[in-house]
Amino acid sequence: MCGIAGAYFIDPKQKNEDLFDRSLELLNHRGPDATASLFSQKLCLGHKRLSIIDLDPRSNQPFTDENEEFALVFNGEVYNYQKLKKDLEGKGHQFKTTSDTEVLFVLLKVEGKEAIKKLEGCFAFAFADLKEQKILLSRDRMGINPLYYSSKVNKICFASELRTIRALHENLDLDQNSIDQYFKYSYIPAPHSAYSDVYKLEPGHLAIIENGEIKTEKYYSIPRQIDRSLNFGSAKSKLSELMDKAVQKRLISDVPLGSFLSGGIDSSIISAIATDHTSGFKTFSIGFEDAQYFDETHYAEEVATKIGSDHKTIKLKTEDLVNSAREMLEHIDEPFADSSAIAVNLLSKEVRKHITVALSGDGADEIFSGYNKHSAEHFLLSRKASAKLINVIPDLAKYFPSSRSSYFGNKLRQFSKLKQGIGIAPEKRYEKWLSQLDIETDKIWLSGIANESRHELQFSKIHDMNDVLFLDSKIILPNDMLYKVDLSSMRNSLEVRTPFLDKDVVEFAFSLPVEYKIDQKRRKIILRETYKGKLPESLFTRKKQGFEIPMKQIILEGLSKEVAELLSENFISDQNLFSNGYIAAILRQLRSSNPGNSANQIWSLLVFQKFWMKNIAN
Repeated sequence: MCGIAGAYFIDPKQKNEDLFDRSLELLNHRGPDATASLFSQKLCLGHKRLSIIDLDPRSNQPFTDENEEFALVFNGEVYNYQKLKKDLEGKGHQFKTTSDTEVLFVLLKVEGKEAIKKLEGCFAFAFADLKEQKILLSRDRMGINPLYYSSKVNKICFASELRTIRALHENLDLDQNSIDQYFKYSYIPAPHSAYSDVYKLEPGHLAIIENGEIKTEKYYSIPRQIDRSLNFGSAKSKLSELMDKAVQKRLISDVPLGSFLSGGIDSSIISAIATDHTSGFKTFSIGFEDAQYFDETHYAEEVATKIGSDHKTIKLKTEDLVNSAREMLEHIDEPFADSSAIAVNLLSKEVRKHITVALSGDGADEIFSGYNKHSAEHFLLSRKASAKLINVIPDLAKYFPSSRSSYFGNKLRQFSKLKQGIGIAPEKRYEKWLSQLDIETDKIWLSGIANESRHELQFSKIHDMNDVLFLDSKIILPNDMLYKVDLSSMRNSLEVRTPFLDKDVVEFAFSLPVEYKIDQKRRKIILRETYKGKLPESLFTRKKQGFEIPMKQIILEGLSKEVAELLSENFISDQNLFSNGYIAAILRQLRSSNPGNSANQIWSLLVFQKFWMKNIAN
């Protein structure tokens, strides 16, 4: 991965090359190996390179042709570039590098925006026609690589991260509607951002900047046709074949490569396939010395022994997590409160000492049905739910602590969520369960937001679990899971590749009947059955835990100074945004014996307050 930035000035006299270069420097963590800018009439293009394929400076960017008629800045990887290159060579095109960058450049010169449909990979790029002063932007199908853009006053800007857009504009206004969504979901869903007039280019979309305007269009949506011609055995064979190809494509690298190995099914499958094709393949896991409930490293070590990988276990203490939390508070440039980013940051930092590219199991939960909530949704959709049984749970919750930090407390929390979903339409239930923070947004603001001006997510009709997974792939996957990985890994100049999000794998997954993925007892059925012979049996009988960390301990023991500063009564009053009484109530709950979800709520407030201080107040 790399970092890209660019600007289109409606009036070329307004172009500020020094400001642009300073803004580009804010992406140094994404690409520490080379930096360059290109200026042409109305246009500025900049690139920060993390060298992965063809390490020679000849592949540095912005990449141009001899006559400098076109230029490309590209963040990502095109995994089928060798095939595309062979096809282009057959048509008489010659190449001077061995990089995927040049292949993408030539393909775009030849085919324009139609070239995007041929790409297999993760990407966000800007391709400029320097003669026509026109720019084509595009983002990959699943939203693995981020791309922001803005259209404000006399210029249109774009960049890999919001911090660079912020630096290119003198003034940006906070979008309170977006922050309202943030306090619901723990992230800001695309296409919106924390600022008015700044947007995320959505997955599977392109944009054209021309004549002082930017226009977006969709080029891809996941096909939704169920194929019932394959029996379960044939489907397993097909999945195995596709996954093998997906992993092999992502093993191409001119720098050291390995894999995250959490001890869960998804990363274990990726690591097992990779070890089949790479001797001495390196795997890495992370655990917590003083929070055993969150430690899964023994599962990862068991898998590593079974598959024969060169494994390294990284053991952390609460102090390490506190330091990482402070790092993320400083680094986050748009409010994002998925606290597992704290652990992914630590993992990425340690892994980067050994490799430059890591494979991960991200995406499998969303396309093969892996979340606990999927079991609950399947339970309710199948109309076998017993309201009488579920109604008992909130009464129990009055007498026992409900939180994420213990098995029993977490089960009470999950059952309480389940009860909330009974008797309402599946689409309303999906929206309710999407709300991770449980913050009452009508109470936290001093001045409420008018309903007609809210940013509302659009939910397609839910008939079965494949509809739920489709929504997950459009909402949770790009806005939370993939954003988290990019945020945390690229902070440490580590590229992460996601084989489960290979185009052929995704489309195959959405062609499968629901019963191949989930039933009343199991999730990710076809993954389990396809790979149960390659992995330890214990992997398939253990309960799913998720990559969580002890947030209550981190906040109360490590971030007390930040809480006292950013959530004090005086600070909140001077800020004049939030209700002091509402925040005080969350703090009291955090310090009680029944913390519920208050630790994550306080973390979300700390993240926002730090963002506000750096970007709005100053």
